[in-house]
Amino acid sequence: LGIPADPLFRSASRKRKIRKMMTDKEFIDGAYKALYSKTMYVNGAFGAPATAYNKARYSNKKNSSRIYKIQNAPLGMYFFDCVCLVKGLLWGWRADPYDRNGGAIYASNVVPDVGEDSMIRMCTYSSTDFAGIVPGAVVWLPGHIGIYVGNGLVIEATAAWTGNVLMSCCANVG
Repeated sequence: LGIPADPLFRSASRKRKIRKMMTDKEFIDGAYKALYSKTMYVNGAFGAPATAYNKARYSNKKNSSRIYKIQNAPLGMYFFDCVCLVKGLLWGWRADPYDRNGGAIYASNVVPDVGEDSMIRMCTYSSTDFAGIVPGAVVWLPGHIGIYVGNGLVIEATAAWTGNVLMSCCANVG
């Protein structure tokens, strides 16, 4: 496949683990951890550190317009896309630079690997009325998803603007 061995990958065997239920505060704290980390928007990435292995892994046609940036990403950077930010946090991402996925365990915690449009359909409650939105809720529009963190603010990974995990204002929040 042409993907180099990952010398930083330290887990010889990783079984899917089901951790305790994540609280809204833990979810939001994880979103802030991603926000304050060096990040880059990369399709299909759920918190992978910028190792040689992951640069090769994500240099594909889904990321054809970003290959140069991916290949030149510095160590200490993490790769995310919008729905993979949400999934990565729920899968246990913790900014571990020595783990192939930053600490996230793929499809763990009973959270399936689905796109943003499928994820919102799985939510037990959804509304277009933002009057009662609470921190920790996901905010969705077709093809995009982010995390509401309170005070009218959303943490999201987007290719727009700066092309990373960023904080933006949520429309329709009073």
